[in-house]
Amino acid sequence: MAFAKRLNCLVVVSACLFTFLIAAPSKAADSYNASTGVLTIPYVAVGGAFYKDVSITLDKIISYSAAPQYPSIPYDTYNSTNNQLTIPVVNVGSASYYNVVITVGSVLARGPSCALGFVACYPSLWAQYSWTKPTTATPVSSAAMQNFYSYIQTSRSPNASVQVIAQAGVDPIFVDMVQKAGTLVAKAFSYPALTKPLIELIALDRSFYETTLIANGFSRDAPGLLATNWDSGAPAWGGLTLNSYNYTVISKTEESKLNNTQTPGHEYFHAVQAGIAAPGYNSIPKWFIEGPAMFVGLLSADYLALRSYSSSGRKSQTDRCSALFTQKLTLAEHQANTPNVVDPYAIGEIATELLVANVGMQKVMDIYSQVKITPSDFSAAFLNATGVKLADFYTMFEEVRGTLGCPKV
Repeated sequence: MAFAKRLNCLVVVSACLFTFLIAAPSKAADSYNASTGVLTIPYVAVGGAFYKDVSITLDKIISYSAAPQYPSIPYDTYNSTNNQLTIPVVNVGSASYYNVVITVGSVLARGPSCALGFVACYPSLWAQYSWTKPTTATPVSSAAMQNFYSYIQTSRSPNASVQVIAQAGVDPIFVDMVQKAGTLVAKAFSYPALTKPLIELIALDRSFYETTLIANGFSRDAPGLLATNWDSGAPAWGGLTLNSYNYTVISKTEESKLNNTQTPGHEYFHAVQAGIAAPGYNSIPKWFIEGPAMFVGLLSADYLALRSYSSSGRKSQTDRCSALFTQKLTLAEHQANTPNVVDPYAIGEIATELLVANVGMQKVMDIYSQVKITPSDFSAAFLNATGVKLADFYTMFEEVRGTLGCPKV
């Protein structure tokens, strides 16, 4: 009986009805060609040796599991005593099967042996995903910038807009910056349309800010708007329908003006994220909320010639993620936003840069779409969108974070 038919028939006794699909089969998975009856094995352990690119016919199927499993070892194991081959994952067409045990028919071909062991035989995670492990940050940064610029050439939400309300006396150059940066991000991405233009409110004093809030349908008691942000002296803050700027604070230093060039794009991107990912938005790790928003905000500012990403925007992030408390945490541990304890912004921005450089902007956006489908399983959303296991991405990032400018202690 053909291998694929046999596997399917074992699932439901009365009929061959079972098909289990996975979005991204393992790079080391075996593959079975039902038309030729040939099983192709990327890696197999035989005693103390490892072999690559082995092709066999099979004798019979002993057992297999229908449940999806990530294998503990990424290679087959052959037992010469009983002629049994244990296969972690085998792909048959678009279907995948797990922990398959068969007896071997005949060996048709065998590639080179790896006498030095599996590590010498098996490619690194970087090679498995066809990513180049960076030795400097420059090629990663350049590729990410290019991918972002290519992406924003298309207006995916042409009717989206922002409404800038500025108090008399605010620098018109700053007003123009907010208008242009907010509009760029509003139109570049595909997301559920907002019911009205997002308001960009730039104020010099509390009275104007409060009065304008009320005039535009916002409650003066809304959490964070007055008591938390304005009264605490925050330079800027945002939400899904309103971005706020305390220009008195912003204009005190040139550094503050420069830092806030990324804010319009950053804050509007939060509306994009939430619109796409709902209802799973709050389950997304904070590094993947704030990191991409920083990336989009900084790159939008660079694109509009408001601030150079290469010379100062990126450096602002590497300086920030060099804080000792950030150095002590892995990227995966940046699941919250706690001042001086956990800071997902800068390390998340550098991680986003690595991701965009290797998979492109659209697949990054697809992660948010997949979160909507699997709102409680970010790992599945990440894998389904990018073809990369989240755990593998974490491993690769930790290997090169120092090279990219975010050291680990």
